[in-house]
Amino acid sequence: MDKAGTISPEIAKAASEVNAAANEAETPSNKPEKTSKPKKGLIIGIAAGVVVIGGSVGVAYAVSNTPENIALSAISGLFNQKEKSISGTFELSIKDGGGLYSNLGNSNLTDNCLKTAQATNCLVAQRNPLESVKIELKSANSLDNGEASASLSVVYDGKTYNISLGTVLIKDYTVYISINGLKEVLAKYDGVDFFGDSVISAELYQDLIEKTVSEIDGTWWKIDISDLVNAVDTISNEEKEKIKSTYQCLIDETRKSVNESSKYGDYYKNNAFVSISDYKGGKTFSSEGTPYTVKLDSAKFANFYNEIVNHYDDSKLKDCLGSLNETVAEKPAKISAETVDKAIKDIPEIVITIKNGLFSHDLTGVYIEADNEFANAKFSAKFDKLKNKIEAPSDAKDATELLTNITKTFNEWQETAQCKYIKKEYPQYFNYYCDANYHSKTNYTVQNNYNI
Repeated sequence: MDKAGTISPEIAKAASEVNAAANEAETPSNKPEKTSKPKKGLIIGIAAGVVVIGGSVGVAYAVSNTPENIALSAISGLFNQKEKSISGTFELSIKDGGGLYSNLGNSNLTDNCLKTAQATNCLVAQRNPLESVKIELKSANSLDNGEASASLSVVYDGKTYNISLGTVLIKDYTVYISINGLKEVLAKYDGVDFFGDSVISAELYQDLIEKTVSEIDGTWWKIDISDLVNAVDTISNEEKEKIKSTYQCLIDETRKSVNESSKYGDYYKNNAFVSISDYKGGKTFSSEGTPYTVKLDSAKFANFYNEIVNHYDDSKLKDCLGSLNETVAEKPAKISAETVDKAIKDIPEIVITIKNGLFSHDLTGVYIEADNEFANAKFSAKFDKLKNKIEAPSDAKDATELLTNITKTFNEWQETAQCKYIKKEYPQYFNYYCDANYHSKTNYTVQNNYNI
C-alpha cells in the first residue's frame, strides 16, 4: 500500500495469483488424473538394473571362483605380496626297526632265515639310534628388512639335542645372528666321535671347542661385513676390497629382486603349473581356508623355472659372484618336463589351504605327509601378512669382538696342542720336548710348545 492508501498494481497482481491457485486446489479438476506409469517404469528399471548388475557380479564371482582361477590368484598373489611372514615345520619320526641289516651282507634276502647248504642268510632288524628330527622355520620380509629363525630338535639314542638360529637383515646391510643351545648340546656329547676312532684327537680339540662355543652361544652378534673383513689381518687389502664390493653388490641385487617379485608372479601366470581339486580326505589343517588337493604340471613347471633362469641371466647377480669366482657365476642349467616328471613322480599328496573372499584368494598353508614302514615325515607351511615391525636386536655385540676372542683362543690352544698330543701319544718323549724343569737340569734347549 502506498502513502495515499491505494494498493499498488504489483501487489494486486500477486494476490490475484494466490487466490486463483487456492481455488484450483479446492475445486475438482475436470482433467483426467495422472497415471502412476512413470513410477512403475522407474521401479521396473531399477529392478532390471539390479538383476543385470547382480547377474554380472554372479558371473564374475563364478568365474573368479573356478578351481583354475582360485589357484592362479592365490599363488601369483603370494609372489606379489611385498610384506609377508612364513612359518614351516618338518617332522621325521623313525619307526621301530627303521633299518634292516644283513648279517652276511647278502642283498638277495627275505625277512626270514633261509638255510642252505652253503650258509644261513637272515635279515636282522636293528634299532636305529636316530629317533626323530624336527625343524621349525620362520621368516618375515618387509620392503627394507628381513628376519628368519630356525630351530632343530634331534632325539638320538634317548637324548634330545636342541639348537636354534636367528638372523635379522637390516636395510643398511647389517646382519645380526644368534645361535642358542650349543653349550647344552656339547654337554650331552659323549660317545659320538666326530674325529673318527681317535679318542685322543677328540680330547685334543675339546678345550678349543668348549671355549669357542662359550663365546658364540646365546648372544646376538652384529655383523658389519666391512668392519669384519677389515679386522682380518691375513687377508690382503686387495682381497678385502673385492669381498666388500661383492657383498654390497649381492645385497643390492637381492633387494632389487625382492622389489621386483611381481615378475615372478607374472612368470607363474604364464605357466600356472598348479591345478587344484576339492580335498576328499578326512584330515584337518591348522591354517585358515578351504583345503584343496594339488596336481603339478611338469611342462609348465619347467617353463616357469626356465623363465627364472633367464631372469637370472639378465640380472647383475652373476656379475657380483663373478668378481670372486667365475664358476659360481655360471648360469643355472635349464630343466625339461621329463626331469620334473622324474622328480615329482613319487611325491605324496600335496594339500593347500586357500582363504576365499568375494573376489580374493589368499594362500594360507601347504601340507605334505609321507608314511612307510621305516618312517613318517610331515611338512607344513603357513603364510600370513606381516604383523610386527622388523627391528635389530638392541643388545647385539659387535662381531669383530667375537673374531678377536676366537682368534686369541685358537692361538692359545695351538701353543699347547703339540705337547698335549705328545703327552698322550708319546709320553716317553714328553720330558724331552715339553718339560721346562727337565731341560733346566740337562741344559737342553727348551721347545716353544711346553705350556700345558
